[in-house]
Amino acid sequence: MKTLTWVKINSSNINSVAHKDDTLYVEFNGGSQYKYKLVPQTLYTDLLESESKGAFLNSYVKGSFEYENIV
Repeated sequence: MKTLTWVKINSSNINSVAHKDDTLYVEFNGGSQYKYKLVPQTLYTDLLESESKGAFLNSYVKGSFEYENIV
């Protein structure tokens, strides 16, 4: 996998996130990792700035972008 810069998240559901080449990577607290394809940088920035990262992910990413379980 490409070298990613993971950002630790203060969330009850999400451990860390990364974004590279229009792909959002999410590591959940249980250890599973997913990648969401064609996620713009602006949406990633909005995720980082949101008050609830999990709620933002559920509202704006899940169900809107193709994803793949990577771990």
